[in-house]
Amino acid sequence: MGYVLTEQERERHLARISTPEDWPMWPVCPIKRSGKNGGLETGFLVAWEGRLTTVFDGNIFELGKGTFDEVFGPLPQKQYDNHEAILDDGWVVD
Repeated sequence: MGYVLTEQERERHLARISTPEDWPMWPVCPIKRSGKNGGLETGFLVAWEGRLTTVFDGNIFELGKGTFDEVFGPLPQKQYDNHEAILDDGWVVD
């Protein structure tokens, strides 16, 4: 599962996910990875109160409105130790 990245591609993706002020869709950064059976998994990072290494599963274009907890709380999510671990798990910037 995941994309095979060259060292240069990995550095580019790492620079993007670790610099939220440069995210084109701030405060979210869409990410993706190859899923099981050749599918595509979509997720996103959110620049919010220490959650920069939490991957939220889902499509940012399908989010409702409300408080952070109302919108993001119900979503499946995984906390990573650092941005490198996100890339190691196959996620890349979409």
